[in-house]
Amino acid sequence: MYDHLYALGCSWTEGTDDEKHKNGWVGRLAKQLDCTYTNLGGKGDSNWLQYYNFLQQPIVENSIVIWGLSSFTRIVGSNFQTVYSGDYDKQYILKYHSDKALQLQTMVMLHSFQNYCNSINCKHLTFISFDDIQRLDKSYELPKIYTLLDYNSIIKDTSMKDFIGGKNNVCEDSTKLLGRQHIKTSVNLKYFSKDGHPNANGYSLWADELYRRINEN
Repeated sequence: MYDHLYALGCSWTEGTDDEKHKNGWVGRLAKQLDCTYTNLGGKGDSNWLQYYNFLQQPIVENSIVIWGLSSFTRIVGSNFQTVYSGDYDKQYILKYHSDKALQLQTMVMLHSFQNYCNSINCKHLTFISFDDIQRLDKSYELPKIYTLLDYNSIIKDTSMKDFIGGKNNVCEDSTKLLGRQHIKTSVNLKYFSKDGHPNANGYSLWADELYRRINEN
């Protein structure tokens, strides 16, 4: 089907807390696809940093790229390093932060990502790892940038977190942005580790779902 899989994302793509050390959903999916893979996922990475890293990759023919989007509130600072919502200065939040602006910027980036993949004849699929699914299901009232995206290549009915049973797990990025601190006490331990990352069971479940969706298309 494919000769190579490129995976973009944060720790949820990197495979943090995968007790069986099979490279999270990436290694498991590559095995199902019977292909080699490049896991670009990095703990704490922003979407912008991941796209920047992907643009520097040599692309193997007959490849597929799957992007597990991280928190939209993570942005890039100097040298493209990630700045987290919890690190924002309160005065910056009051004067400059705009969730709609972050949303619009990410949509423009996704449009660029899709066009780039198409230009190099590379199949692509995008999903949300743990942020709110409303970010991709067209719920946001933004300019016509939404009409530019290929929604056939976006999973917009569920996030990875919700699909593997983490709907009620606490998301650290969003709570920090609102100035609240939470201890993750309500974590679904069947599919997640205690710190809220998917465990081996969760990665396996999501890899199976991605494989099903790839075959559907």
